[in-house]
Amino acid sequence: MKGRVHSKIPELPLEVLMLTFGFLETEDLVQCQLTNKEWYEASVELLYSKVFVYHRLALEKYVRTISSSARLGSHLKSLYTEYVFLTFGMTNEKLNDHELLEVIIRQCPNILELSHWKEDVSCWEQITQAVIQGRLSHLQRLPSPTSKTLEHYLCVALLLKKTLAWLAAVDDFFDYGSDLKYSKFYQKLLDQVKEFKNMKCFDLVYESNKLLSDFDTLIEDCPNLERLSLTFCPSKEERRILSEPKKAIVIPRPDICELRCEWWIIESENQIRYLMQKFPKLRWLYVMFGEFGRRTGVTRCPLNVLLEFLHYVIAIPKFFVEVEVRRHDLANIWNNLIDADDRFKDVAIDYFTNFQSRDINNLKLTTKLSTIHFALNIRDIESPQIMFFSEVGSRIRSLRIENLSWLHSSSAVHRKLSKRLDWIFHILQLCPSVQELSMYGNIYKIPATNDGVPQHTEVKKVTVFNVNLPTKSVAFLEYLSFKLPNMNQLYLTCDSDRNEFPKPVKINMPNTSLDVLTWRDVPSNYLIESELEVYIKLKTTSTGIKFYLGNKACLSEIDQQQYERRTFQIGEEENNNNEEENDNDDDDDNFSLGHVGFEWGYCSRFCMDITCKSLKELVIIEGRSSQSPEVKWVF
Repeated sequence: MKGRVHSKIPELPLEVLMLTFGFLETEDLVQCQLTNKEWYEASVELLYSKVFVYHRLALEKYVRTISSSARLGSHLKSLYTEYVFLTFGMTNEKLNDHELLEVIIRQCPNILELSHWKEDVSCWEQITQAVIQGRLSHLQRLPSPTSKTLEHYLCVALLLKKTLAWLAAVDDFFDYGSDLKYSKFYQKLLDQVKEFKNMKCFDLVYESNKLLSDFDTLIEDCPNLERLSLTFCPSKEERRILSEPKKAIVIPRPDICELRCEWWIIESENQIRYLMQKFPKLRWLYVMFGEFGRRTGVTRCPLNVLLEFLHYVIAIPKFFVEVEVRRHDLANIWNNLIDADDRFKDVAIDYFTNFQSRDINNLKLTTKLSTIHFALNIRDIESPQIMFFSEVGSRIRSLRIENLSWLHSSSAVHRKLSKRLDWIFHILQLCPSVQELSMYGNIYKIPATNDGVPQHTEVKKVTVFNVNLPTKSVAFLEYLSFKLPNMNQLYLTCDSDRNEFPKPVKINMPNTSLDVLTWRDVPSNYLIESELEVYIKLKTTSTGIKFYLGNKACLSEIDQQQYERRTFQIGEEENNNNEEENDNDDDDDNFSLGHVGFEWGYCSRFCMDITCKSLKELVIIEGRSSQSPEVKWVF
């Protein structure tokens, strides 16, 4: 006799279940809660410890949940609500800042982090009173202070100095950096920094002229420090370049894994050597010029020390570093970096206007891609990139050209670059091995002319960002097709105005055989989730003119009459929609950021007019994210 088979979930220790459930998504954790008591206990902590809320109704629902269940509230460690308050503004809603804070103080005794209430003085008074009464005693991070709330922040921080792990003497908007009346608060905090035994992260905005090594005592007073951020905010007095402090014995801090600072406080030889000795085990280095960075056009760092520092940087797992380099050293530096790491065969170039010096360029190194910012001066006659690519171009594998539109028009070189496209292909002639070319900004608006520059036969993949496909980029794409005859992958990011969608998206590449054509439509959120219909006119050398209808399910061939009829209908529908939108402008008060995607979702039918030698695959992607949905059609 066949018996019924019973399945039994194996009993595992709570710690093992929690470790396993940590890899699950929210929806899966909810299902785990419904399985049995043990799985509920293992999943409830993961489900309710970190809560992200993106709209007001969800926040009100969550507040009702923890108000009726003290146990669920006790699991909360972090609540992230800033987007709700920034987007909707809750002063007139059912749930305001003070009520939300009161619920958290009453129902969430184990909360570790508060991320909102930066500017509201009365809310800070609530927090201060709660801490004095012994509540919120587990807090490890407070909201960053502003000029209005700095005094309250320091008061609460000193009360919680045994538990705080994150100390932030910083104002997001630098409102108080130049006001000396706040100096006493800073000094009071710094005098007692030794008493913050649990502090792992320290964000400090300072107004005095200090170099990195001047903070050595502060660093040593924080034995558990893992992350240090130093941001300069100038006082009313003009900043001067300080003399180097006397050399002292440097005690390494391999336990500090993250450092953020500005280039000007480390640009000398002594400061760079101090940084490399003090922080031998960094996992994240962030060095930038900063809003108030010095621009004298003089760099104080010798070339050999700068090279040593850059090798130190590229050995760090994650980095974002901006430095100043002399123009005549740039090629030497880049060749040196290529010898150390192949990733520097991929280079991005940009331009900035420098009225003070023609000799100093900016170098931005990042973990994924590094950028050279060439300085353009009003006295420049020749483009500054020529010397660099003459020496390094043969080793470049991919080239990315950034936006030119913001440069100061007084630069003669800028006027030259903005009138013709041939300068891009002059660069390519100096880079014979380049296989991938990317162009950002409004480069497609630069007139294309018959300039006599030879074709580049090695480029296989081209990416053009912010292209206006329906109208303005036709001549530009034709020019690319002629100059890059072996290109087989074209990636276009659409920057089209919605009013132009009735016109066919015209892509004219008569000299190109494409394996893949990709169109990423950034504004059209939820385009593919809706009923997508793309009417395609494809003209190729081998098959002539054919017409297709593509949707989420398949690609099918249609006749010319169907294509022309639908093109006309789409134009009429779009014109009617535009008239309705103009009539409904008075209803904009009910519009919110969360609804942007749905408006574009209605525009799910459009036409494409493609001309090329051949096309194997067309890909359409909506949105900016790498996880954005896409549809592929094979011809």
